[in-house]
Amino acid sequence: MAGQFGNVVYRQVTHICGIIIQEIGGIPLPIRWIISDLDDTLLPPDIRLTDYTLSVLSRAQQAGFGVMLASGRMPSSMMPYVRQVGTTLPFIACNGARIIDPVTGDVLYANDLALELAREATRALEELGIYCQIYHDDTYSFAEVHPYSETYRITTGVEGNAVGRLSDYITTPIIKVLAIAEPDICRAILPTLRARFDGVLHITQSKPRFIELTALNVTKGDTLMPLCKILGAQPADFAAFGDGENDAEMLAAVGLGVAMENAVPEAKAAAKRICAPNTQDGVARFIEEHLLNEHLLKERLT
Repeated sequence: MAGQFGNVVYRQVTHICGIIIQEIGGIPLPIRWIISDLDDTLLPPDIRLTDYTLSVLSRAQQAGFGVMLASGRMPSSMMPYVRQVGTTLPFIACNGARIIDPVTGDVLYANDLALELAREATRALEELGIYCQIYHDDTYSFAEVHPYSETYRITTGVEGNAVGRLSDYITTPIIKVLAIAEPDICRAILPTLRARFDGVLHITQSKPRFIELTALNVTKGDTLMPLCKILGAQPADFAAFGDGENDAEMLAAVGLGVAMENAVPEAKAAAKRICAPNTQDGVARFIEEHLLNEHLLKERLT
């Protein structure tokens, strides 16, 4: 598997991914790779990639950038966007718990939530009366059909399974637990959950209604290192885009972290630059104005 995937990456790197030395704000950056969050970052509110964004990402790949996605979504929910973008490079799924090869579907990296911790996390949410979902393989399960499960199904295009009490259902390690509640309830329970699982779980708020519970050190930023090993890259080689608290570690880890104008304060604090909001093709506009144009200018001068 590794050899096969290694050959895929080698061909991609050889033919399209040369080192592109640029200067942004007076800081020289060897940007070779672009990695972006999906929801509320690359995707507008209707969760459809615009023609303009697809055109810019295509031009970026033709110009020599490797383009990748990183999301809290499960792999099956990300694949339609991966195909639209037209990249064969690996992507980060489940908030950093998985790296997937989109060509073969192979899991290149996994960091699961241990069985007892998964049970304890779901039990804590059940005690609080909070709706939650667990993720395993490439699907998700919940106790019973709920308005939140229906909204999630429609938004992601992936059908989940009603299985009864989750803390009793779990018998193997899982990928993550997702709690869904109204924003004020999420804000109220987040300190309680963090205090209860301090030092044993990573807990982040990926959306106003989403709280994600994963194994310790599972973040998009942490998973950037195994991704770099797969690609033969360094974090400084990346430009990353994000909007959520769960993007902050990734934005801080790369050479050029760019937060959306609509991003939460944690993401903006971790970033080096701010771009236009997701409602205005902010990622694509930034790439076109600050990466593609400078690359083309460099080509004309050499």
